[in-house]
Amino acid sequence: MTFRPGGHGGLRAGAGRKRANGRGCVAHRPRQRFSSARPLHVTIRVVGLVSSLRKRERYQVLHDVFCKTVRPGFRICHYSVQDDHIHLIVEASNRAAMSSGMRSVNSRIGKGMNIHLGRRRGRVIADRYHEEHLGSPRQVRNTLAYVLNNVRKHVLVEMAQECEHDWLDPCSSAQYFDGWKGKDPVPIGRDAPVAAPRTWLLKKLWRRHRLIDINTIPGPR
Repeated sequence: MTFRPGGHGGLRAGAGRKRANGRGCVAHRPRQRFSSARPLHVTIRVVGLVSSLRKRERYQVLHDVFCKTVRPGFRICHYSVQDDHIHLIVEASNRAAMSSGMRSVNSRIGKGMNIHLGRRRGRVIADRYHEEHLGSPRQVRNTLAYVLNNVRKHVLVEMAQECEHDWLDPCSSAQYFDGWKGKDPVPIGRDAPVAAPRTWLLKKLWRRHRLIDINTIPGPR
């Protein structure tokens, strides 16, 4: 089949789903079979206009969204905010609760960021969120280290020059995490942006592979 610029139907230049921020889009395949016993690692990317999410005012918008995301059967247990994407570790009771919870999160982020930018509407979320089902204690532990220490992978040199040893990422839920080696967490209160995990994998089983050192630099996903 040949390209048909300006034609109707068929393969043509510029057709198809557009790339977001120079990255390939998340494929629109059916989601993986759901299990309420497995936590999920979710990645949300934003468009270029809304990047630099770690700026104080923009991070505060996201923090408020996480605090208000209270839905039946859906919990945000951990998160970290990077310049152009957000990592979440969530739990859900079923696929419907997962879909509903993520729609709420994306909608609140969109509305909050547009208000912050002083506009009535506009695209904020770059593409369909990516989800990874966590099925083993080791995979959960590696994902916890990857999410909560993700900033060390992105801006390690700059942060190392400015911060002391054993620093926690202020744009994450690291202070509430009870799995740091030698570090006590801040209790999760009613106004916290995260909820305590309930799945056995995320609550207990990952600890078989030892607690996480605060200075761990995450490897590849």
